[in-house]
Amino acid sequence: SVQRYPVSFHYFGEATSLPVKILKASFHVCPAPTIGQNLIRLELTVLNDCHPGDIAGKLKLPLPPGATVCRFEFLRNEKWYPATPVEAKKAKEVVYKEKEKGRSVAATSQTQGNVFEIEVSPLKYQVPSQCRLWYSHSDTEVPFDFGADTTVEVKHEGPEGALHSPPSAPGACLGECFGQMHFACYVPFSPAAASGAPRSVAVLWDTSASQAGDHLALRLERLRQLAAMCPDTRFEVWSFGIGMKKESSGPGTVEQAISLLGALRYDGGTDLTLVPKILESLGSAPEAVMLFTDGMDNLDRRPMMPASCPPVHCIVDQASVNLPFLSSVCMSTGGHVLKADYLPMLRPQTTLSGIQTDQSGEDFVMGEDGFVCCPDHRLHLQWPIGEEGVWICGVRGGVRKLSVQLRAGKDLKEYDFDLGTAPEVAAGAAPLLGYLFARQQYAAVERDGAVMGMDLTKVRADLAVKYGFCSPESSLLMLYDPEQFVENGIDCPKEHPAHAKWKAETAGASPEVKKGEIGEPKTEEQMKVVSRLAEVLKSYVQTPIPPQASEEQRRQEEQQRRQQASEEQRRQEEQQRRQQASEEQRRPLGQQRRQQASEAAAAHMGGAAAAHMAPRLGGAATSRGAPASPAGFGGAATSIGAAASPAVQTPIPPQAAAEEAAAEASLEEATADRVAAAATMEGAASAEAAAEEEESAAEDAVEAALGEAATAEAAAEASTEEAALDEASAEVPAVDTAAAVRTAKAFAAEESAAAAAAEREEAEVFAPYCAAFVAEEARCRMEELHRAAEEERCRVEELHRADFEDFAAEDQRQKEEAEACEEEEVCAAFAWPESCSSSSHGFGGADGVVKDCEAYVAGKEQDYLRVLEDALRSGGVEDVYVRLRKERGSSPSFFLYSASLVLNHSSENAVLASRICSNCLEMDVQDVQMMRSVGYFLLKADRMDFALAVFDRVRALAPAEPQSFLDGALARTLRCLRGGFQEVAFREAIELATTVMNNHWADRFAEIEWPALVLLHMLMDIGAQQGLKDLWPLEDKFRTPDFALGLVVWLGWDTDHTDIDLHVVEPSGHEIFYGNKHSAIGGHISRDFTQGYGPEVYVLKAPPSGTYTVKAKYYASHQQSTLTGATSAVIWALRSTAGGGAELQFDTVRLNRNNEVMEVMKVVVPA
Repeated sequence: SVQRYPVSFHYFGEATSLPVKILKASFHVCPAPTIGQNLIRLELTVLNDCHPGDIAGKLKLPLPPGATVCRFEFLRNEKWYPATPVEAKKAKEVVYKEKEKGRSVAATSQTQGNVFEIEVSPLKYQVPSQCRLWYSHSDTEVPFDFGADTTVEVKHEGPEGALHSPPSAPGACLGECFGQMHFACYVPFSPAAASGAPRSVAVLWDTSASQAGDHLALRLERLRQLAAMCPDTRFEVWSFGIGMKKESSGPGTVEQAISLLGALRYDGGTDLTLVPKILESLGSAPEAVMLFTDGMDNLDRRPMMPASCPPVHCIVDQASVNLPFLSSVCMSTGGHVLKADYLPMLRPQTTLSGIQTDQSGEDFVMGEDGFVCCPDHRLHLQWPIGEEGVWICGVRGGVRKLSVQLRAGKDLKEYDFDLGTAPEVAAGAAPLLGYLFARQQYAAVERDGAVMGMDLTKVRADLAVKYGFCSPESSLLMLYDPEQFVENGIDCPKEHPAHAKWKAETAGASPEVKKGEIGEPKTEEQMKVVSRLAEVLKSYVQTPIPPQASEEQRRQEEQQRRQQASEEQRRQEEQQRRQQASEEQRRPLGQQRRQQASEAAAAHMGGAAAAHMAPRLGGAATSRGAPASPAGFGGAATSIGAAASPAVQTPIPPQAAAEEAAAEASLEEATADRVAAAATMEGAASAEAAAEEEESAAEDAVEAALGEAATAEAAAEASTEEAALDEASAEVPAVDTAAAVRTAKAFAAEESAAAAAAEREEAEVFAPYCAAFVAEEARCRMEELHRAAEEERCRVEELHRADFEDFAAEDQRQKEEAEACEEEEVCAAFAWPESCSSSSHGFGGADGVVKDCEAYVAGKEQDYLRVLEDALRSGGVEDVYVRLRKERGSSPSFFLYSASLVLNHSSENAVLASRICSNCLEMDVQDVQMMRSVGYFLLKADRMDFALAVFDRVRALAPAEPQSFLDGALARTLRCLRGGFQEVAFREAIELATTVMNNHWADRFAEIEWPALVLLHMLMDIGAQQGLKDLWPLEDKFRTPDFALGLVVWLGWDTDHTDIDLHVVEPSGHEIFYGNKHSAIGGHISRDFTQGYGPEVYVLKAPPSGTYTVKAKYYASHQQSTLTGATSAVIWALRSTAGGGAELQFDTVRLNRNNEVMEVMKVVVPA
């Protein structure tokens, strides 16, 4: 069966993940037949038909185990741009900085094992783009699954049907590459004779989610075959994922072991550091260990094995596997890499024992003839080799003859090569020999590090960068302009289109990164900002309560109360108007009845009153003798000077006329209110600008109040005239009506004057507070407008997403049906059980269904959370969770939401919740935002060591973000305060916080040094309590003498480009936030961060006893998390305790109510 490797190409947008179409995949195979190696060029033609504009697409490419990406190029403006090899950390920093500057940039990196992630940018909308990469491997088979819509072409250079596997006979070849003549010799594997069977075997079984459905039945059948060859062998079973467990009480038969293995469940992440812990607990009891794992640890942990342990045999039978790690485990312990059956573990290792040449003694010592060999011919070798054989590579120099010795058990075999007569490979395959030489050196360093227990990461990185291939320590960085090379201190390759300009700008000088760049040390000018922040901190500690702060506090509280009262009054009035509008009957009368009412009014009240009242009744509204104009509700226009109608044929009853007039007046008033509200919304920005000058705003408010009083007076007069109209309709004598009108007018005028005076007096009292209130009103209205626009955008996006998901679901269903049919045919042909069929490193439960990583869809979580919550109350939550995971297991947000629900239900569920959450780490997505969410959750679940490993991985992936260092420092501080003080972790926390102080960050993180400076001072206090001295890492001018803070509240969040505001309600009820930064007791809040991850920090030197309520106001994220769902608030609260100690609280809370203030924590300061 040929293993298939699914290739995916996606654009990760703000709300979803969309596939980028791969139109064509062309393979060009350049073989070196005598040594069984091939250099393969893969050229892809891709099309961005999913998103308008230029985007960056991510190509996830799993290669066969042992393959290496050697080169990457992108076609832009009809020119091929080659990628530049740099260290992986450097590549991540450059990519971040260039994106912050708005430039195009991309990188190729090895994410996990044999999985490579290639970012291709820019991809223009509906314009085909081309990229190509080279990789080396021993197979010419191209076992990739591109999908039915991709055209695949394969072309061989040389004879068709080149070798598909290493040859069975030894061979050698030469090739000119990298400016030197390289050679390579292949020595086939020679197995040793079988020795005695082990009495006991320990089976270490990985139960992480990635192992579900992967060759389970085939593995168990091969265990039976092994047991048949050694019937007296006993098996002991251990399982591990993010925890370890001994499944058997003691060694048992193979059937007992198989029964235990068949009952295991697969869920959660993989912690490879548990493997050496299990080996140490085994002692010397088992004579052999079988390790069933893919070796994939998303946190990039590669632990060393114990110095003395039995041989560890690693099973390699999956599509995605970390072969270098598993090989190093076998080499350091004397085990075998088992790619087929398990019988080779019964044989001793075959080793490379020596290499001899015709080199002279002087050249052997001095190396002046230019000959270089790997493995090093000058060493006494004991190099284990596997069933694929071994390649001896290097630079030929003056050597002609070479001899290789292999030891297979007691047998010694020797192979002779004549480099003088060895054939030269074709020009297209020549670079392969240089890559092979570099790869062998890399493997040698990896082996030596594993055997000696040394970390040789730097040596491996130097090798990878020198020869330009991709590895865990090096990436291929795609830059386009000479400025990008100059500013980042990177040499531009000679074949790069920008090389000439870059060389002219640098004038041959050695490249170096300038100070002041993102992620680099600050300049003296930038350090002045830090000095200013340090002075602010000193000033606060010395005088936390400024003079007259108490009076200012009273004014602020009074203003706050008046604002709240005014806001409440406005809400009540608005609600009352709406209720009245809904309760009143709006029965429209016909034009005739309104005209009749107008004519009756003219007859009984005279011209002036009728002219004033006509608009309310729908009649004419003109001055006596003036030209007529249409009236409000369609009534006829008349000239009041004309003769009145002699008689009214159908008089309207007085009560009905009055009710009609009042109803229409109410309707007209409601319409006017709506028009005024719209005008207010449109002028919100102007109102906010006008509110900046307090005196002018106060005068405007007073004038507005006077205007309202005048309006009230006019309304009173109108009411009086309405009353007169009612009297006229009832045919009251004119003289009595006039008297009634005069009396009503006088009474109304008196009331209006009194009301106007009262409102004028109130306006004058509130004048000092009007400016702030108007500004707040305007800001709130602007927020409502933005929220409405955001909701509309989300609604449209949701419609597009729904259409896409329907299409994708149907496409996925058809694809799964086709794959199932093909899988059944393969299983039938090889007589394998269906559960043995291969699946990718993905999710889908025990059925092994492969799914792409799904993006978060707002609100979708409510469906499964209700089901899970019912199971928590009734029992059987694990069974329900497993069922839900099969349906939703490709979405990281599913695991985060589910884990949070399980943990919040009971702290006793911490183990289960942590395992559920760790599934996110099993996905082939190196997403920093997602990993931060996982790290915060693990802290909440009290999995300190696991959380530290997550934050360390985040820092490796995002070294140009200050939050990466602050999270690591805070997590270590929490570890020292809760889990026992550890000096190493404590000093690491100081170092991480110091990095934030010394390095420059993107402009949106301005003043991030303030919280880092507060944290550093807190760490100094904690260290002093532990008796540590001389810890301050900066110049003395940045340190605050006699620093002491009784309470620090630190609010961050887990989504980038987000605005969350910190609110702290003190025991007195006074609320501190960005608009009210100081309190009478000395509370102070830091800068308002509207971008990035925060943090916002509240400090209080001497907190009075009581409860401090911490709240967070969430303004909609500029980008919602594609993978993790709603933003979470991350809260740290450090409180000084009696006796000089410290207590640190931590919590994380989902924020799902936009523009609302949510309570996230309470901090109690005892008396």
